[in-house]
Amino acid sequence: MDIGGHISLTTTYDYIEAQGLRKSIVFQTFLTNSHGHFGDVSIKRWKDSGIKFTSSTPRVAHASYVTFPWSREESTLEKSIKDIEIMSQCANIIGIKYIVVHMNRNLYKVPNFEKVFERCLSATAKPCILLLENPGSPPNKDIRPSGLPLDWLLVSKKKFSQVAKRIGRKHDWGFCIDTCHLFVSGQPLTSSDEMKSAITTLNRLPVKLIHLNGSRYPIGSGRDAHAPTEALNDFIWRKDNSGLVELLQWCKGKTLPIILERPGLWRPDHYYPEIKRLRELVDLD
Repeated sequence: MDIGGHISLTTTYDYIEAQGLRKSIVFQTFLTNSHGHFGDVSIKRWKDSGIKFTSSTPRVAHASYVTFPWSREESTLEKSIKDIEIMSQCANIIGIKYIVVHMNRNLYKVPNFEKVFERCLSATAKPCILLLENPGSPPNKDIRPSGLPLDWLLVSKKKFSQVAKRIGRKHDWGFCIDTCHLFVSGQPLTSSDEMKSAITTLNRLPVKLIHLNGSRYPIGSGRDAHAPTEALNDFIWRKDNSGLVELLQWCKGKTLPIILERPGLWRPDHYYPEIKRLRELVDLD
């Protein structure tokens, strides 16, 4: 099973090549400035880079933090759709399979949000696949179908699936599940029983990627700050890792790729100690 980290691609590509990792390594990266929009020049940049990953190993490009198609601002919406269009083309050029875009906690209050999703999916250049990442803030109570964030995603899935089927793109999207986001938005994940309950719902969702992140803040806090899994500052699994083991076993059974997102770590080998520890918890090979 594939586990990797969020890396800085342009500064580590030579390292990846030197270590003979180009065909096998799974990773996530930004393809533009983390707080910038894409421009047409990005396509030429990645064509000229000479970077090309091969094999079926899944790789991920994360949209910049200003890519937010759910905005009420027309200019932000249009720029975000353009971001998805260009980012997916760039991803195809260098051999990246997925692009990740954040969802909105107040999704159903966005005017014509289903039409917005249709535009996002239509803008995604095949064979790249669009992944929607769950938000790190609790949905407002008036739009929350029940008490848990994963139940809210079930409602989202139904609406998104209808749109994707209507435009003939039903296999071209899915969810990226961030464990820190789930936890701080109110989803219990610590114990084995809590994770089994969460997995019951996850099995009903088109999950294609896991962002495996601990949390520096308690459940329901709405504060998105990542911690290494089982670290002293990890509120999810620092005292009880049985839920983590349960999740890893589920990911193994589904052959889901896992990405670790740790601020300050930018090279593949920076993630190796945590990856080794996670593999020791469960036989992931």
